[in-house]
Amino acid sequence: MKNKKYILVLLLLISVMTFISGAPVIADNDFSISKESFYGQEQLYTHNVIVFNNYLYTFNSNTGVNRIEILDISNKTSPELVNTITGNNVYGGYLEIDRIREILFVNTKGKSIKLYDISNPQDITEISTIDDPLPIAPNYFNRLKLVSNNNILLVSAINSLKIFDVSDETNINLLGEYNIGINKENGCLNYFDVLNERYIVSNRVSGLCWPDQNHEWGNYVIDISDSNNPSLIINLNQLTRRIIFKESYGYTYEIHSSSSGDYTEAVFYNFSNINNIEEINRIRIQEGGNNAISDLGIWNNHYLYYTGGKNLTIFDISNAANPVLLKKEYNLYSSLNLSLPTFPFFAADNDYIYAALGRSGVVILSYKVSGSLFLPFTNEGRVLTSAQTEKLYLIVNGQKRWLKSSDIFISYGLVPNSQETVSQAELDQYPTGPAIEKPSLSEGSLIRAEDDFRVYLIKPPYKRHIFSPEIFSIYGHLKWENIQEVKPEIVSSYITSDLYRSIDDYRVYSLEEIDEAQGIAVKHHLDLTAAQFESKGYSWHQVFIVSPQERDYYQTGADYNQ
Repeated sequence: MKNKKYILVLLLLISVMTFISGAPVIADNDFSISKESFYGQEQLYTHNVIVFNNYLYTFNSNTGVNRIEILDISNKTSPELVNTITGNNVYGGYLEIDRIREILFVNTKGKSIKLYDISNPQDITEISTIDDPLPIAPNYFNRLKLVSNNNILLVSAINSLKIFDVSDETNINLLGEYNIGINKENGCLNYFDVLNERYIVSNRVSGLCWPDQNHEWGNYVIDISDSNNPSLIINLNQLTRRIIFKESYGYTYEIHSSSSGDYTEAVFYNFSNINNIEEINRIRIQEGGNNAISDLGIWNNHYLYYTGGKNLTIFDISNAANPVLLKKEYNLYSSLNLSLPTFPFFAADNDYIYAALGRSGVVILSYKVSGSLFLPFTNEGRVLTSAQTEKLYLIVNGQKRWLKSSDIFISYGLVPNSQETVSQAELDQYPTGPAIEKPSLSEGSLIRAEDDFRVYLIKPPYKRHIFSPEIFSIYGHLKWENIQEVKPEIVSSYITSDLYRSIDDYRVYSLEEIDEAQGIAVKHHLDLTAAQFESKGYSWHQVFIVSPQERDYYQTGADYNQ
């Protein structure tokens, strides 16, 4: 159960209907936002926002003022400025935080990248500087991202992607770079995201660095498995803008012109096979040039947002392969009496959104999803058939998948004669997934999909994600050489479970994976009776037994009791 799983049953049912109809479902009454507080000054330009340990970091500037502002947001209705990092040396304001070592990375508009110790946000000290890593071009701000347990810093640098070893924050080394050359045809690199810690997908645009050029867009897919020698794999089509990832699925957008005016489409790709990237859906979301999308992001691993002009567009991506449209046009700014932003930036945790809205300042917002909260969470793991077929189907990730033999049925830990006979209409509501043609791997098997770094432990019909190398190393009997590389369809044939309990503890927890790259996950106690647990569609068999060390590795979040 990820954050508020009980809400997501409704969304799962909606996603099934989406497949049936072939058109996006708009659950337009399920998302609401209210303003909790506002911080800012007239004409100050807030740019970028990042939240860590009850503190918000944002870049704020106008003529003669360039600074990082640190706000104490423990009281959401009354944020308090507690510190600033000032001077022209912080101009640019793209931020990244190492949440393990408590280090803030700040770019300086192509001149350097500075590292700050933020273990005490009210007494911040500079640690080191990456000097002059980037050439300077007009209208350009570089982006930063930490990967590999925060040991590697990736920087988009106008004409190149640069890879730095930051494992020792006092002695930083350039490992390698992919250079696209400085010319108007190639443009410059801009936003990027990382897929499976192996591939960079970087947005490029000519008009950003060369104002006299038309804005021509595209995305480079760069293999960074060899940090010293990154290589280009493919250049995606010229219409795509910034891409972000959840699992092996990429979310981007395209802006088109037509005789009736400009419009924006959300576009979704399957990157499971990097050599055969597959478009899986596109949905028209914004109309008119003034509403053009300027940013997108993910809240709490569940919600995908697009923002631009005056509107937010919000999808539920609990099922990464099948985004469900919750809000097509949410007029955030007029409903909250805010002026329009320039380039809005968002961050989120739990039930709060933190928005840097250009000249509107920084706004803290609360959000909620309403609707039918008490339906059983999931149909995952049900075995279904109908009077019109002899086939038995296992429900996995919202799809029905044919179990091709009795041996396969038994190997997945399913109980003979446990299938449910339903109407053909109910069976047809589930889209058909690939047939399960081979017996299950044995309990305790370690697997990962081709071109994916995630490792799973098998307990048929369930799989558990081994969250990090640190978790893997807790268990002496787990060996890296025993991990089997299998086809993605084999991995997807198992139902993902995030429920576990420690061997010395009767309490069952749900794990919420916040940031795998930075090793951050939160455990939530399921404060339910046994009857409530079963009534919500859970199976005791899906609860994995873990060590006390693993249980204590994760942060503790709020109980789930509904």
